[in-house]
Amino acid sequence: MIDYDFHELDDGAFECFVRDLLQMKYKVPFENFPKGKDAGIDLKYEKDDQLWIVQCKHYRKSRFNKLKTDLTKELDKIAKHNPSKYIVATSFPLTKGNKDDISKIFSNICSETLVFGKDDLNNLLGKHTSILNNYPQLWISNTFYLDKIIHSGIYAKTDNLLEEIEREIKKYVENNSWNRTTELLENHHYCIISGIPGIGKTFLAKRLTLSYVSQGFTPVCISSDINEAYKVLGKDKNKKLFFYYDDFLGSTMYREFVTKQDKDITEFIKICQKNKNLRFVATTREYILNQAINICDSFENDLESLNKCIIKLDDYTKLDKAQILFNHIFYSEIGDSYKLELLKNKRYKKIISHKNFNPRIIEQMTKKGPTEPIQCIDYFESFMDSLSNPIKVWEKAFKNHIHPESKYFLLALYMVGNNIDIDSILQALSAFLDNIDYKKPIEQKSIIKELDNCFIKTSIDVFKGNGNIIFNLFDPSLKDYIENYLIEEKDVLKKLIESSQTFEQVYNLWELINNKLADDIPKLLILPLAKKFEEYYSIYGENYYLNESRLLFIIRFVSISNHKMTSLKIDPIEYLTTFIDQFINRVKKNKFDTECSYDLIKFILDNIQMHIPRKDELVDLLKYNILNNYSDSIEYFETVSNFITSYKTIVSEEEINHFKSYALKSINDMDFPDDDLLEYLLDIVKKIESQLEIDLSLAKDKIVENIDFRNEERRANKEYEYDDFYEDGKTFNYSRESLNKIIQKWDIDSKFDDLKREIENKQSLGNSIDK
Repeated sequence: MIDYDFHELDDGAFECFVRDLLQMKYKVPFENFPKGKDAGIDLKYEKDDQLWIVQCKHYRKSRFNKLKTDLTKELDKIAKHNPSKYIVATSFPLTKGNKDDISKIFSNICSETLVFGKDDLNNLLGKHTSILNNYPQLWISNTFYLDKIIHSGIYAKTDNLLEEIEREIKKYVENNSWNRTTELLENHHYCIISGIPGIGKTFLAKRLTLSYVSQGFTPVCISSDINEAYKVLGKDKNKKLFFYYDDFLGSTMYREFVTKQDKDITEFIKICQKNKNLRFVATTREYILNQAINICDSFENDLESLNKCIIKLDDYTKLDKAQILFNHIFYSEIGDSYKLELLKNKRYKKIISHKNFNPRIIEQMTKKGPTEPIQCIDYFESFMDSLSNPIKVWEKAFKNHIHPESKYFLLALYMVGNNIDIDSILQALSAFLDNIDYKKPIEQKSIIKELDNCFIKTSIDVFKGNGNIIFNLFDPSLKDYIENYLIEEKDVLKKLIESSQTFEQVYNLWELINNKLADDIPKLLILPLAKKFEEYYSIYGENYYLNESRLLFIIRFVSISNHKMTSLKIDPIEYLTTFIDQFINRVKKNKFDTECSYDLIKFILDNIQMHIPRKDELVDLLKYNILNNYSDSIEYFETVSNFITSYKTIVSEEEINHFKSYALKSINDMDFPDDDLLEYLLDIVKKIESQLEIDLSLAKDKIVENIDFRNEERRANKEYEYDDFYEDGKTFNYSRESLNKIIQKWDIDSKFDDLKREIENKQSLGNSIDK
C-alpha cells in the first residue's frame, strides 16, 4: 500500500506532483505559474466556458486551523475569477469533517469544490504509479519500492549503490543531458557520460539507474572490471539488466588499457547494442577518455564511429545551477547560521554565476564534515575560494583537521588501490609508520569513524563472496588532491615507495610519478623505485611480468632510470628475449583471435624502441594469424583492413588481393538486420571500402534501405503514441524548450528568500523561547 506524507518534496516539487496527478485523473493539461503572488491560482485549466483553478498547500508540519485560515484568505481572490471548479490539494491528512469545512468556505462562489488531502493523493498515486518515475525522492525511500529493488536478485554491491542514491536523489536536478542520455540508451542501449571532474556525471548515471529499475530492469553495479558484467550475462541472457560502471576508465590509462580492457569494454558495448534487454551506462572524466582514445587502438576505432554516444555535461543552465545550490542548502545538515551566510544579501547569486560552478564543490561545501573547521563568519568566503581553487576543498581538512594517523591511512589506501580490504590497508599503513618512525599507537575504529562518509566509502565485497568490508577514497577529487600533495611532498612519496608491500603498490606510485613528472623524475624517487623493482623481480620472476603492461613498464622505467643512475642489474634485452620466446611458444600451441594478434603486433612494432629478438618470426606468425583466421563478422573485416592499411610493408600484394576478393564477396552478400546498429555498420562498411579501394555499393544500399524502413516504422509508432497521449502510464509534460521560456520569467530569488525567512523565523522563535 502506498502511503507517503510527501515531506521529501519541496513546495515547487509538490505543486508539480499535484499537476501530474490531476492531469492523469482528468486527462487535461494544467498550466503552472511562477512562484510569488499567485492571485489564488497555482494551477489552471481553461477551455471554452470551463475554468478550473487549483490551489496547492504543502503543509508538512502544521495544523488544520492554519490551513483553514490560509484558505479563507484566498476567498476574495478566487471570487474574482468565478471558476466553474475549484480544487484544493494538500499534503495535510484530512478527515471528512475537515473536507466539509473547506468546501463550505467556497460554497458561495463556486459551483463545485473538490478537496484532496494526503490520503486522497496517495489513492490517486496508487492508480497512476508511473508518476513515481518523475519523483524518485519519494519512491526510493519507500519500503514498497525499495524492497522490490533489493529483492530482485542483485548483489550487495548494488544494494549499497541504491542506498547511496536514496540519500542523494533529493538533491538531483534534471538538466539538458537527461533527455539526451535517455534517448541514446533507448536507441543504442548504452551511453558513455564524460565531462570535467565533479560536473555531475555520477549523479546523472545514478538517476538513470533509478529510471530503468522502475521499468523492470535489474541494476548491476560494476566495481572495477568489465568482466564482472560478463559473469552476470552468462547466467541469464534474457533478463532485463541495467549495468552501471562509474569511472570505468579509472584514473590512468597505462595499465588497464594496455592489458586489453579496451577490447573487453568495446565488445561488451556491442553485445548491449544487439540485445534489447540490456542497458549500459559508464562514466569517465573527459581527459581520461581522451587518453584512452589516443593510446588504445581498438578503443579509438570504435569510438571514431560511435562518438555520438558520448555525452558532455557542460550544459547547465543558470536555473539548473540555482536549483542545485538551493537543494544542497535546503537538505544540508550544516547549521542554520552557515546557511544564512549564503542567503543574506543574495550572496548565493555569486555562487550561481561563478565561472567554476561545479556540483561536486557545491556538495562538498554544504556537507557537515568538510565545513566544520570553518568559522561561520568565514564560510561564504571559503565557499567562493573553493570555487576559485577547487582542490582546496580538501586541503584544510587533510592537513590540519584530521589526526595524523587518519592522514597516513588515506595515503596507504591511495597506494594500495581501489576496493581494498582493511587488512591490506593496515599492512601498508604499518609499514609506512615504521618507515617514518611513528611511535604512537593507532586505533583502527577511531580512524574509520573519523574518515567514513567524508574521506572514505565502505561497502560489502560481493564479488569475492566473503562478506568483507572494502574501502575506497570518497571521490575522485580527493584522489586528485592526494596525488598533488604527494608530488609536492616528495619526501613523503619516497617513504611510501619504500613502504610498498607488493608490485601493484609500487606500480600505482610509479604511474603517479610518470604521469605527473614525465621525464623530469628526480633521483630521490628513482632510487627507491629501482630498489623495489629489483626486489619484486627476484620474487616473482619472468612469468609474473609475461604481459604487455609489465613489459612496457620495464622498458620505460629502465630507459628513464639509466639516465639518472647506474644501470639496473636486470638486463631488459634478456628479459625481452625471454618474453618473446615464451609468447611464440604460446601462439604456436593456441590459436589467438584476430584482434588479439593485431593488438600485439601493433604493440611490438610501434611501442618498443629497441632491438626485438626473433622479430621477423614473431611478425610472420602474427600476420598469418590475422590473415588466415577467417570470420564472417564485419568486425573481422574491419580489423584486417586496419592491419593492411597500417602495415602495408609487411603484407605482400598477393595477400592483399586475396583478402580484397574475399572481403568484396563476403560483405556484399551479408544481410544487415533493421536494428539500431545500422548507422554503425554503415560507417564500418564505408571505412573498409575506402581503405581497401573495393566497391561495396551493394552492402551500403542494403543498409540504407533498412535504415529507411526502420525509421518509417518508428515514425508510425510515434504517431500512434501521440494518439494515446493520455493513456495510463504516460505523463503530460511540456517540452523542455517551452518550459524554459516559462521558467525564465520566474523570480528564482523567491525560493532562496523563502528559505531565508523560514530560517530567520525559526531562529527568532528559538531566541524568544530562550528569553
